[in-house]
Amino acid sequence: MIRWFATNGIAANFMMLAILVAGIYTAYNKIPLEVSPERTMDSVRVEMSYRGGTAKDVERAILIPIEEALEGVEGIRDINAWARQGNGSMWIDAEPGTDLRALLDDVSSRIDTITTFPDETERPEISIPDSSNWWEVLSIAVTGHLSPHELREVARKVQEDVISLPGISRAQVQGDREYEISVEVDTTKLLAYGLSLQDLTDAIQQYSVDLPAGSIESDSGTFIVRTRGQAYTEREFGNIPISSTNGADLLLGDIAKVTDGFEEGEKIVEFNGRPALFVEVMRTGNENAIEISDKVHEYVESTRSRFPQGIELFIWDDESIEIRGRLTTLIESMIQGSLLVMLLLGIFLRPGLAFWIVAGIPVGFAGGVMLMPWFGVTANVMSLFGFIIVVGIVVDDAIVTGENVYLKMKEGLPPLEAAVEGTHEVAIPVTFGALTTMVAFVPLMFFEGSWGDFASQVPPIVGPVLLFSLIESKFILPAHLKHLRPVPHDNPITRVQMSIANGLEYFIERVYQPCLEFSVRHRVSVLAMFVAAMLLMAGYCMSGRMEFIAYPSVEKQRISAVLDMPDDTSLATTARYMDRIEAALLQVQKEFIDPKTGESLVRHISKLVGAARIHRSFDKSQGAISFEVLAPSLRSSSGPKNSEIAARWNELIGPIPEATEFRIRSDSSVNRDRNVDNENLNIELRGPMSPEKAEVARQIKDLLDGYTEFSSTWANVNMGQDELELRLKPQAAELDLTQQRLAQQVRQSFFGEEAQRLQRGIDNIRVMVRLPIEQRETLHTLERMRIRTPRGADVPLSTVADIAFTTAPSFVERKNGAEVLRCGAAPIDSTVDVLQIANEISPQIQELCQPHNLSFRYVGYVAEAEDAQRRTIIGACILAFVLYGLLAVALKSMGQPFFVLLAVPFAIIGALLGHIAMGITPSYLSIFGMLALAGVAVNDTLVMVDYVNQRRAEGATLKEAALQAGARRFRPIMLTSVTTFVGLVPLLMDKSLQAQFLIPMATSLAFGVMFATLVTLFLIPCAQLAADDVYRGLVAVKRWYFRPFKSDEGEADEVQSPSH
Repeated sequence: MIRWFATNGIAANFMMLAILVAGIYTAYNKIPLEVSPERTMDSVRVEMSYRGGTAKDVERAILIPIEEALEGVEGIRDINAWARQGNGSMWIDAEPGTDLRALLDDVSSRIDTITTFPDETERPEISIPDSSNWWEVLSIAVTGHLSPHELREVARKVQEDVISLPGISRAQVQGDREYEISVEVDTTKLLAYGLSLQDLTDAIQQYSVDLPAGSIESDSGTFIVRTRGQAYTEREFGNIPISSTNGADLLLGDIAKVTDGFEEGEKIVEFNGRPALFVEVMRTGNENAIEISDKVHEYVESTRSRFPQGIELFIWDDESIEIRGRLTTLIESMIQGSLLVMLLLGIFLRPGLAFWIVAGIPVGFAGGVMLMPWFGVTANVMSLFGFIIVVGIVVDDAIVTGENVYLKMKEGLPPLEAAVEGTHEVAIPVTFGALTTMVAFVPLMFFEGSWGDFASQVPPIVGPVLLFSLIESKFILPAHLKHLRPVPHDNPITRVQMSIANGLEYFIERVYQPCLEFSVRHRVSVLAMFVAAMLLMAGYCMSGRMEFIAYPSVEKQRISAVLDMPDDTSLATTARYMDRIEAALLQVQKEFIDPKTGESLVRHISKLVGAARIHRSFDKSQGAISFEVLAPSLRSSSGPKNSEIAARWNELIGPIPEATEFRIRSDSSVNRDRNVDNENLNIELRGPMSPEKAEVARQIKDLLDGYTEFSSTWANVNMGQDELELRLKPQAAELDLTQQRLAQQVRQSFFGEEAQRLQRGIDNIRVMVRLPIEQRETLHTLERMRIRTPRGADVPLSTVADIAFTTAPSFVERKNGAEVLRCGAAPIDSTVDVLQIANEISPQIQELCQPHNLSFRYVGYVAEAEDAQRRTIIGACILAFVLYGLLAVALKSMGQPFFVLLAVPFAIIGALLGHIAMGITPSYLSIFGMLALAGVAVNDTLVMVDYVNQRRAEGATLKEAALQAGARRFRPIMLTSVTTFVGLVPLLMDKSLQAQFLIPMATSLAFGVMFATLVTLFLIPCAQLAADDVYRGLVAVKRWYFRPFKSDEGEADEVQSPSH
C-alpha cells in the first residue's frame, strides 16, 4: 500500500483533497456551533402546581404520594423533591444506562394511578430535561420608564423581531408576569346585595361562554350554529349580568372592580437603574451561536429607528464571547504552532520536508471534523479545546516518518525508494505510537456528571485527528517526499539551513554521544538520580506543598451577588437590602477606573428583587444583582482581578447578619450541580424538621464560621411563616356546614377562585374572583368574615370555626423520602483544601447530630472526590494495561514494554514541575492532561526501543545497539518533543480569560513531554543495560547455586558447550 500510493501520486493527492473537502463541507453544513456542550440529564422531571397551597400542603398532597407511587420502579437512583408555596417539583435521577424514555413512561403511568390529588392541583408536567432549554446564547435587556403593560408589549415585539431573523428560531421573555383578569369585590357590597363570591363565579361561568351548537343543513346551504358570549376584555367582563330585578340588571362591573392586569407577586427587574425585561435568545438544532450573536447585535444597534425615544436595548450576558475567544485561541494556536513547527523542522531538516510534514495538520483536522457528527460532537468550548491540545501532537508521526526518509536520502537512496523504505521502516513504531496516544485520551469518556459532559468532548476529536494524521503520514506524505531533491539548491538560505542541521549533527556526535556513553558507563548512578528525582517529587506532593483543586474556576466577565432573607421578610424589606448592595456597587463603579480611558471597569448592572434568578418564580425574600466587568483586552492595563473587585464590593456592603444567605461570585466553574456549587463545602442535614434540627444547622454554621478560609457560610434554616388554622366547631354540624365548604369559601376570599381560563392571542389568562387586596392583607377581614351555610344563611366565621396561630415552613426539600436541610461554606479562593476541612469537622458534626437522631452527608465536590479518585486510579490502571498490551504486540516482547513505560512516571514529574513553574494549582484538568501524556510520552521511547531491536537483529550487541539508537533517533525524538511543546506555547502564553481554562492540561502535556525526552535519551539506554546486567548476574548466581547438584558429566558437557 505504501509503495502503491508513493508511485501513484494522483491517488494520494485525491485522497488528501477528498479529506479536506469533506472536512470543510462538514464544518459548514453539519456541525452546529454552540457555547457549551449539551449536558446529559439522566433524569426525569416532574412539575405540579397547587395554587394557594403551602409548602407543607404541597409536600403532603403531591410529593409524598408521588414518592410512594414510585416505589419499586426500576432504574431510579435518587428522588430529589422540593415543595414551595403553590408548587412542587421532582428530579428523578436514573441509574447509569437506564432508558430515559422507558423510565418516563413508567413514572407517568405510576403518577396516573394517584387519585388523591386535590381538585385545586393542575395536571403534572413530566419531561426529560434538555439543557438547550436553559442556556441562552445571549440576552437583550429591554429598558424604559414604561408601564408594565407597555414594557411587556415592547419585549414581546423584540421577541417576535428576533425570532423572525434568519437562523434564530427561539427566544423567550423573562422577568415578566402572566396576564390575569381579576374580579375584586368588597365584602360590604356582597352583603348588601345578598351575594357571595360563588355567585359571581357562577355568573362568569354561565354567561362568558362560546359554544358550538352544530349546523343546519338547508336547501340554501349549510349554516354553522354557535353561541357567542365569551368575554375577553375588562369591559366585556364588567357587562356580565349577575341578577335582574324589576327590569333592572345588576352587572358584574356595578359591584366588583374588574382589572385586566397581571397576576400578583411582582418581581422588580432593573437594568442600569431602569425598569427592564429580558429577551433570552436560545440556540436550537444546527443553529450557529456566533451567527445568532452577530444578528442580535445588528438588531440591537438598529433599535433607535425601530422604537420610540426612551426605549433602549442592551446586550447582556453574551455567552458567544467565550466561543469566539476559544475559536480565536484555536486559530491563533494552530497558525502560530504550525509556523513554529515548520520553522523548527525547516531549520533542522529541510524546508520542503518541513512544509509537507506540517501539511498533515489540516489533513488531520479535516478528518477529525468530518467524523464529529458521527460521534455526536458539536463545535463547543471543549471540542475546540481538543483541537488546540492536539496541534503539537498531530505531526509526531509525520516527523518520525519524514526524518527517516530524509536520512535514507542522505545515505544515497533514490527519492522514491527512500520514501518507501523510510516510511516502511518506522511503520510499526509510528502506528502503535499513534494508537497509544488515542488510547490515552479514552478515559476522559468515562467521567460522570456535568464534568464528564465536558471532558467527554475531547477524545472524539483527538482520536480521529490522529487517525487521519497517521493515514496522511503513511499514504500521502511518501508521495510528496519522493519529489524532494537529494541535493538541495545552493543558495544563502539553504547554506544557513545546512549549517544549522550540521550543527545539530555536530551536537549529537560531540556532546550527546559522549554524555550518553558516560551515562551508560555509570548507569547505576544515573538510575539512582532518576529514582531520587521521583522520591523528591513524591515527598513534595505528600508534604502538602503541592495543592490540588477539583474544578478550576476561571474568571468570567460577570460578577454576581445573591441575597436570601428569612421567609417572612416582606418585599419592601428585601428591596431595601438590595438598594444597599446596589449603592455599594455604584461606589465600586466609581473606584475601579481604567487609568487611561477613564472608563469604569463596572459596566452594565442588572438588579432583581423578588427572585434569586430571572427565570424563577416569585419569592419576596430573595434578590440578586449582577454586573459585567470590562474585559482585560479592552483595558489599557490588566488591572485588578475579579476577586479583588468582589472583595471590595463585599467590604463596602458590610455584614448582613439578618440574611439567611448572602454570597458574591467572581468566577465560574465548569461543574455546576442543580442545587450546589461543587467547589463549595456542601452539607445535607437529614431528618424530620424540628427546632432541634434547626439548632444543629446553626451550630454547623458557627463551626464553619471558625475557619478563616471561608468567605461566607450559610445554613438554610426554614424559619417558617405564621399560619392561621381554621377548624370547625361542633355547632357547624347543626348548620350542615362541612370543612370542605368552609375551606372553599375562605380560599375564595383570600386566594381567589379561578372562574375561567381563556386564550387571548398567545396568552393563557386566568379569571380570578376574590376580595380586594386591601381586605386580604388584614386580619380584621377574617374576623368579620361571614360564611354562607347550605340553607342560605350568612353566619360569622367565629361562630362556626376556631382560629389558631401556628408556624409552617415555606420551603421543604426531600431526598429519597427524607427531609433535608442544607448548610455550607464558600472558600475564599481555589487554594483552600476543602477536603481536609471536611475531614476535620466530620467528627464534630457527627457529635452534634447523634443526640437528635439526625444524619448528614456531604454533597458536591467533597462527596464526589473519593469516587473521582477511585475512577482516576481505575482508569490509570486500565490505561497502563492497554498501553502495555499495545507495546507488547508492537515490540513482540513481554519485557520490553516495561522499558517503554518507564517514561510515564517521569513525564508526570515533568508535568508537576511545569505546574510549579507556571504557578498553576493542579486540578482534574491537569490529571486529564497527565492521562493523555501517558500515551504521548511513550511514543519517543517506542521509537528508541524499536531501533535497538532492529540493530540487535542485525547482530549488534545490546550496548552497541543502545548507543547507536540514541544517536540515530536523537533528532526525531527531539523534534517530536519540541514541536509538541512549541505547538502549545501560544496557548501557554495566552492571557485571555478563555485560555485560562485550557492551560492546566496544556501544561501537563507540554512540560511532561519535554521531561520525558530527557528520560528517553538517557534513562532508557541505562535501564536496558542495567536490566541486562541484572539478568546476567541472576544467571551467574543460578549457575553457581546449581553447580554442586550437577553430575560430573553435566559439568563436562557445560564446559564443552560453546553457547555458554
